Amino acid sequence: MSVISILYFFVLLPFLLGSFYFPQREEKSIEFSKLFIWGFVVELFLFELIYTPFILFYNKFSAFSNTLTVVYAILSIFLLYRWLKQHKIKHIISIKSLFIKENILWIFPLSIIAFQLFMGIFYQYLDGDDAYYMAQSTAAYMTDYMYGFEPYTGITTALDMRHGMAGIPIFISYLSRMTGIHPAIMGHTIFSTFLIGMTYLVFYQLAKRLFKNKQKEQALFLGFIALLQMFGNSTIYTNETFFLTRTSQGKAVMASFIIPLLLLLLFEMMERMEVYKSFNHKKLQMSDIWIRIIMIQIAAVACTTLAVYLVPLLLGVGILVITIHVRKIKPLLFFLCCLFPSAFYGILYLLY
Repeated sequence: MSVISILYFFVLLPFLLGSFYFPQREEKSIEFSKLFIWGFVVELFLFELIYTPFILFYNKFSAFSNTLTVVYAILSIFLLYRWLKQHKIKHIISIKSLFIKENILWIFPLSIIAFQLFMGIFYQYLDGDDAYYMAQSTAAYMTDYMYGFEPYTGITTALDMRHGMAGIPIFISYLSRMTGIHPAIMGHTIFSTFLIGMTYLVFYQLAKRLFKNKQKEQALFLGFIALLQMFGNSTIYTNETFFLTRTSQGKAVMASFIIPLLLLLLFEMMERMEVYKSFNHKKLQMSDIWIRIIMIQIAAVACTTLAVYLVPLLLGVGILVITIHVRKIKPLLFFLCCLFPSAFYGILYLLY
């Protein structure tokens, strides 16, 4: 039963949620990796959206878990029904996106990534911050109260909004509750391994945009990134250290997964604006990008409270450059209209 639950939350659910808006596009095929990446963002987005009122009003963890499960289940049934009805799976999934290439150079990055996954599963790294984050995950799992206890002493405490808004520890508790696996195992082994794989899918997508139709360069780029990650432990504060040793912590998810994904989103936006600039008769399709900008702001808050200003800042600088390059003010105006999630969570933080 645990294996089926793991496959549902880490494979089927992200895939189904990723299909929520991509099939609306006019592309002949959508890559599996792209669906998978954005499906996980939708999964985090829905989690944080439902989690916020529950944590603010001190509701029990079981009530929150049941609500989130119902939402996930309804969406899964609806999306699965739509897929089966449309019979378009073969048009949506691009098998080529699964690294199946006739190029021996792909052995280089894939072997390094496989080694990192192996080390993440069969070895452990003990981090002092686990005394807080893993304790919060375990406390919610065992006591049915979210952020209701001081993890160092076990006494009851008021909500710490700085940590309470960032719900990744509770997300781990939720996955543990649904799979029957202890939060420490879920966070350190299963969830961490999943995040490592997801991060490399993002870098693979970045490689495809940096080196279009150049398989050798893409493979070398991904291998170089994998090497940097593996040998980047120059201090305990580097992104590489967080990526491989504190993988399940929200700040590591933000630095390793969310920020590269923001760069990927800016690349995609730039590509579409370039096409629109070159062919003025072509209708500019940007609605799915604005939806993703809204969702990724909320998903990022689940990782760390700092996302309230980090995500708008990074996206704002990138979109400002795009606006100047294409000489169109619309992207910047639409982006400013999409900032209400960050503004809302920023106000929440100040009020509480």
